Amino acid sequence: MRGMTLAISRVVAFWVYVLSRADGSQTVGLTEDLDRQLGNVVLGPGSPYPRAIRPVRLEHVEEVASRAAAQERVQRIRRRINAS
Repeated sequence: MRGMTLAISRVVAFWVYVLSRADGSQTVGLTEDLDRQLGNVVLGPGSPYPRAIRPVRLEHVEEVASRAAAQERVQRIRRRINAS
């Protein structure tokens, strides 16, 4: 197979999620590793606000094919949340 190049691509999915907090607020985000992200948000080193008001429920999660599509989806969800 001399002269042939194999292209190996990694299939990466992005996850868009919505978390509800004890104070009634919601957090919207995206990640490549949903389990790790949720662990960090709920248990780990987050920003001071998430640490003070822990998420209580995963409201929504969806898989998106690309980072650009995930970012667009996050913005649409945030607009909808802020409008209500």
